[in-house]
Amino acid sequence: MSTKKLTWLSVGLTAALTFGATGCSILPGNDSNGTVVKVVDGDTVDIRIAGEDTRVRLLNIDTPETVDPNKSVECMGPEASEHLKSLLAPGDKVDLEYDIERTDKYGRTLAGVYKDKSLVNADIAAAGLGIAVKYEPNVRFYDEVLQAQNEAAAKATGLFDPSAACTIPAQLEEATQAFEQLGEAPAESVKEAESLAGEAAAAIALGHGAKSALSKIT
Repeated sequence: MSTKKLTWLSVGLTAALTFGATGCSILPGNDSNGTVVKVVDGDTVDIRIAGEDTRVRLLNIDTPETVDPNKSVECMGPEASEHLKSLLAPGDKVDLEYDIERTDKYGRTLAGVYKDKSLVNADIAAAGLGIAVKYEPNVRFYDEVLQAQNEAAAKATGLFDPSAACTIPAQLEEATQAFEQLGEAPAESVKEAESLAGEAAAAIALGHGAKSALSKIT
Protein backbone atom coordinates (compact mmCIF):
# COMPACT_ATOMS: atom_id res chain seq x y z
CA MET A 1 0.00 0.00 0.00
CA SER A 2 1.35 3.44 -0.95
CA THR A 3 2.28 6.11 1.60
CA LYS A 4 -0.51 8.34 0.21
CA LYS A 5 -3.15 5.66 0.81
CA LEU A 6 -1.84 5.04 4.32
CA THR A 7 -2.09 8.77 5.09
CA TRP A 8 -5.74 8.99 4.01
CA LEU A 9 -6.53 5.81 5.93
CA SER A 10 -4.99 7.36 9.03
CA VAL A 11 -7.00 10.55 8.60
CA GLY A 12 -10.23 8.59 8.17
CA LEU A 13 -9.54 6.44 11.21
CA THR A 14 -8.73 9.51 13.32
CA ALA A 15 -11.99 11.19 12.31
CA ALA A 16 -14.00 8.09 13.12
CA LEU A 17 -12.39 7.79 16.54
CA THR A 18 -12.96 11.47 17.24
CA PHE A 19 -16.70 11.21 16.55
CA GLY A 20 -16.90 8.08 18.64
CA ALA A 21 -15.10 9.70 21.56
CA THR A 22 -17.50 12.63 21.67
CA GLY A 23 -20.56 10.43 21.58
CA CYS A 24 -21.74 11.81 18.26
CA SER A 25 -23.78 9.68 15.95
CA ILE A 26 -24.18 10.43 12.27
CA LEU A 27 -27.59 9.98 10.77
CA PRO A 28 -27.79 9.18 7.07
CA GLY A 29 -28.67 12.05 4.77
CA ASN A 30 -29.40 15.59 5.92
CA ASP A 31 -30.02 15.64 9.67
CA SER A 32 -30.19 19.42 10.02
CA ASN A 33 -33.93 19.57 9.31
CA GLY A 34 -36.99 17.39 9.65
CA THR A 35 -40.77 17.12 9.79
CA VAL A 36 -42.74 16.86 13.03
CA VAL A 37 -44.56 13.54 13.44
CA LYS A 38 -46.04 13.95 16.92
CA VAL A 39 -45.42 15.52 20.31
CA VAL A 40 -44.73 12.95 23.03
CA ASP A 41 -44.70 15.24 26.08
CA GLY A 42 -43.50 18.70 27.07
CA ASP A 43 -39.87 18.18 26.07
CA THR A 44 -39.92 15.22 23.67
CA VAL A 45 -41.10 15.04 20.07
CA ASP A 46 -40.98 12.53 17.23
CA ILE A 47 -39.47 14.02 14.08
CA ARG A 48 -38.87 12.45 10.66
CA ILE A 49 -35.18 13.11 10.03
CA ALA A 50 -33.39 11.91 6.92
CA GLY A 51 -36.31 9.61 6.14
CA GLU A 52 -36.48 8.00 9.60
CA ASP A 53 -38.85 8.66 12.49
CA THR A 54 -36.58 9.82 15.31
CA ARG A 55 -37.42 10.54 18.94
CA VAL A 56 -35.88 13.88 19.84
CA ARG A 57 -35.27 15.07 23.40
CA LEU A 58 -35.05 18.86 23.50
CA LEU A 59 -31.75 19.92 25.03
CA ASN A 60 -31.32 22.08 28.14
CA ILE A 61 -35.03 22.15 28.99
CA ASP A 62 -36.92 19.92 31.39
CA THR A 63 -40.70 19.87 31.77
CA PRO A 64 -42.93 18.14 34.34
CA GLU A 65 -43.63 14.47 33.69
CA THR A 66 -46.85 13.25 32.08
CA VAL A 67 -46.10 9.92 30.39
CA ASP A 68 -43.48 8.24 32.62
CA PRO A 69 -45.13 4.99 33.86
CA ASN A 70 -43.08 5.14 37.06
CA LYS A 71 -44.15 8.67 38.01
CA SER A 72 -47.44 10.39 38.64
CA VAL A 73 -48.45 13.31 36.43
CA GLU A 74 -46.59 16.34 37.77
CA CYS A 75 -47.67 19.93 38.29
CA MET A 76 -48.14 21.72 34.93
CA GLY A 77 -47.15 18.57 33.01
CA PRO A 78 -50.32 18.45 30.88
CA GLU A 79 -50.04 22.19 30.25
CA ALA A 80 -46.44 21.77 29.06
CA SER A 81 -47.44 19.00 26.65
CA GLU A 82 -50.33 21.02 25.26
CA HIS A 83 -48.11 24.05 24.84
CA LEU A 84 -45.55 22.08 22.85
CA LYS A 85 -48.37 20.74 20.69
CA SER A 86 -49.38 24.34 19.99
CA LEU A 87 -45.79 25.07 18.91
CA LEU A 88 -45.15 21.92 16.89
CA ALA A 89 -47.95 20.36 14.88
CA PRO A 90 -47.62 17.23 12.75
CA GLY A 91 -46.24 18.18 9.36
CA ASP A 92 -44.38 21.28 10.60
CA LYS A 93 -40.91 21.75 9.16
CA VAL A 94 -38.17 22.30 11.72
CA ASP A 95 -34.42 22.81 11.82
CA LEU A 96 -32.20 20.91 14.23
CA GLU A 97 -28.88 21.79 15.81
CA TYR A 98 -26.79 19.51 17.98
CA ASP A 99 -24.18 19.66 20.72
CA ILE A 100 -21.31 17.39 21.74
CA GLU A 101 -23.29 14.25 22.61
CA ARG A 102 -25.92 13.36 20.04
CA THR A 103 -27.91 10.69 21.92
CA ASP A 104 -28.86 9.94 25.51
CA LYS A 105 -28.90 6.65 27.39
CA TYR A 106 -32.41 5.96 26.12
CA GLY A 107 -31.32 6.27 22.50
CA ARG A 108 -33.11 9.56 21.95
CA THR A 109 -31.52 12.18 19.72
CA LEU A 110 -30.54 15.33 21.63
CA ALA A 111 -31.09 18.60 19.82
CA GLY A 112 -32.12 22.19 19.74
CA VAL A 113 -35.25 22.43 17.61
CA TYR A 114 -36.00 25.59 15.66
CA LYS A 115 -39.28 26.53 14.03
CA ASP A 116 -39.33 29.73 11.98
CA LYS A 117 -35.87 30.49 13.42
CA SER A 118 -37.21 30.44 17.00
CA LEU A 119 -35.67 27.99 19.49
CA VAL A 120 -38.56 25.83 20.68
CA ASN A 121 -36.54 24.69 23.71
CA ALA A 122 -36.52 28.31 24.94
CA ASP A 123 -40.12 28.98 23.87
CA ILE A 124 -41.28 26.35 26.39
CA ALA A 125 -39.34 28.01 29.19
CA ALA A 126 -40.68 31.43 28.15
CA ALA A 127 -44.19 30.13 28.87
CA GLY A 128 -43.07 29.11 32.37
CA LEU A 129 -43.64 25.44 31.57
CA GLY A 130 -40.07 24.15 31.78
CA ILE A 131 -36.80 24.84 33.54
CA ALA A 132 -33.28 25.26 32.22
CA VAL A 133 -31.01 22.30 32.92
CA LYS A 134 -27.44 21.41 32.02
CA TYR A 135 -26.84 17.97 30.57
CA GLU A 136 -23.05 17.94 30.66
CA PRO A 137 -21.28 18.22 28.31
CA ASN A 138 -24.29 19.54 26.35
CA VAL A 139 -24.79 23.17 27.42
CA ARG A 140 -25.11 24.88 24.04
CA PHE A 141 -28.71 26.07 24.48
CA TYR A 142 -28.65 26.52 28.27
CA ASP A 143 -28.13 30.29 28.42
CA GLU A 144 -30.97 31.04 26.02
CA VAL A 145 -33.34 28.69 27.84
CA LEU A 146 -32.34 30.14 31.22
CA GLN A 147 -32.99 33.67 30.02
CA ALA A 148 -36.46 32.63 28.87
CA GLN A 149 -37.08 30.94 32.22
CA ASN A 150 -36.07 34.07 34.11
CA GLU A 151 -38.47 36.13 32.03
CA ALA A 152 -41.29 33.69 32.86
CA ALA A 153 -40.41 33.89 36.56
CA ALA A 154 -40.51 37.70 36.43
CA LYS A 155 -44.00 37.50 34.89
CA ALA A 156 -45.08 34.86 37.46
CA THR A 157 -46.42 32.57 34.78
CA GLY A 158 -46.70 28.79 34.54
CA LEU A 159 -44.62 27.03 37.19
CA PHE A 160 -43.97 30.41 38.81
CA ASP A 161 -47.65 31.36 39.14
CA PRO A 162 -48.66 31.59 42.84
CA SER A 163 -52.35 31.35 41.92
CA ALA A 164 -51.89 27.75 40.72
CA ALA A 165 -52.10 25.56 43.83
CA CYS A 166 -49.47 23.02 42.77
CA THR A 167 -46.66 25.45 41.96
CA ILE A 168 -43.69 26.15 44.23
CA PRO A 169 -44.63 29.82 44.91
CA ALA A 170 -48.13 28.73 45.96
CA GLN A 171 -46.76 26.02 48.26
CA LEU A 172 -44.28 28.45 49.81
CA GLU A 173 -47.11 30.89 50.51
CA GLU A 174 -49.22 28.11 52.03
CA ALA A 175 -46.34 26.98 54.25
CA THR A 176 -45.70 30.54 55.42
CA GLN A 177 -49.36 31.09 56.28
CA ALA A 178 -49.58 27.80 58.15
CA PHE A 179 -46.53 28.67 60.21
CA GLU A 180 -47.82 32.15 61.05
CA GLN A 181 -51.18 30.78 62.17
CA LEU A 182 -49.57 28.63 64.83
CA GLY A 183 -48.89 31.64 67.02
CA GLU A 184 -52.52 32.71 66.87
CA ALA A 185 -53.88 29.62 68.62
CA PRO A 186 -52.13 29.07 72.01
CA ALA A 187 -52.09 25.51 73.21
CA GLU A 188 -54.41 24.66 76.11
CA SER A 189 -53.09 21.18 76.63
CA VAL A 190 -50.02 19.05 76.04
CA LYS A 191 -51.86 17.17 73.30
CA GLU A 192 -52.75 20.39 71.49
CA ALA A 193 -49.18 21.63 71.84
CA GLU A 194 -47.92 18.44 70.25
CA SER A 195 -50.38 18.88 67.40
CA LEU A 196 -49.25 22.44 66.80
CA ALA A 197 -45.63 21.35 66.86
CA GLY A 198 -46.41 18.72 64.26
CA GLU A 199 -48.05 21.30 62.02
CA ALA A 200 -45.05 23.59 62.44
CA ALA A 201 -42.68 20.79 61.48
CA ALA A 202 -44.76 20.04 58.39
CA ALA A 203 -44.78 23.70 57.39
CA ILE A 204 -41.03 23.99 57.83
CA ALA A 205 -40.45 20.77 55.88
CA LEU A 206 -42.61 22.05 53.04
CA GLY A 207 -40.70 25.31 53.03
CA HIS A 208 -37.34 23.54 52.93
CA GLY A 209 -38.55 21.21 50.18
CA ALA A 210 -39.75 24.11 48.06
CA LYS A 211 -36.53 25.99 48.68
CA SER A 212 -34.53 22.96 47.56
CA ALA A 213 -36.61 22.66 44.41
CA LEU A 214 -36.16 26.34 43.67
CA SER A 215 -32.40 26.05 44.04
CA LYS A 216 -32.37 23.49 41.21
CA ILE A 217 -34.02 25.85 38.74
CA THR A 218 -32.14 29.07 39.49
